[in-house]
Amino acid sequence: MKKFFALIFVIGILSTAQADVFLRHCFNHGDNLSFSFANCVQSNFRDIDREIDTFSRFCTVNGTGNDFFFTSCVNSNFSRVDLEISTFSRNCSLFQGQPTFAYESCVNRNFREIERKINRLDDQD
Repeated sequence: MKKFFALIFVIGILSTAQADVFLRHCFNHGDNLSFSFANCVQSNFRDIDREIDTFSRFCTVNGTGNDFFFTSCVNSNFSRVDLEISTFSRNCSLFQGQPTFAYESCVNRNFREIERKINRLDDQD
């Protein structure tokens, strides 16, 4: 009987605790910015929007190697989040119009920093 009440107590605590936000690590496949990478990035921004009650622009790729509008949109969304929660995201750029590991790493590093900041803010509440 004691185990039963202990289990109910633990379930009650877990259900009232705030859950941390976990953003996905986005991978780009191929020589161009992939739609799966863009969907992953967009999904992370939706999760961030829900968590901090903001609205990010919808960013999509056009299928060519040089997606200036996608990278500008992503950087704009990072800037918007930075203003909302006082973070500093790096400006991520495509080099010679081609997606590289450096661009992918830059985007994912920004998401990790934002994730940490949001989770710290949640812990302070």
